[in-house]
Amino acid sequence: MSQKGEEIRQKGERIYRRLKPKLEPKLNGKVIIIDVTTGLYVLGDDIYEAGPAFKHLFGNKTKGYGRKIGPDPYTQRVGA
Repeated sequence: MSQKGEEIRQKGERIYRRLKPKLEPKLNGKVIIIDVTTGLYVLGDDIYEAGPAFKHLFGNKTKGYGRKIGPDPYTQRVGA
C-alpha cells in the first residue's frame, strides 16, 4: 500500500472508531464508506450499493475509506 493509501486508511479508521458505538452491533455486516476529509459517510448492504452512492454524493476526487461494519472488516480505498 502506498504512503497516501496508508494515510487514508488511518484517517478512515480513526473516524470509524468514533462512529463505532453508533454502528455496531446493529449494522454489523453492512458496508460503510467514509469521506476522510469531512467524516461524512454512506452505508450500503455491500460495496456495490455503497460505492456508487458514495461517488454520487461526493464525486470522483473525494478520498474515501470503506470497510465492513463489525469486528472483521473488509477494507477498500475508494476514489482518487
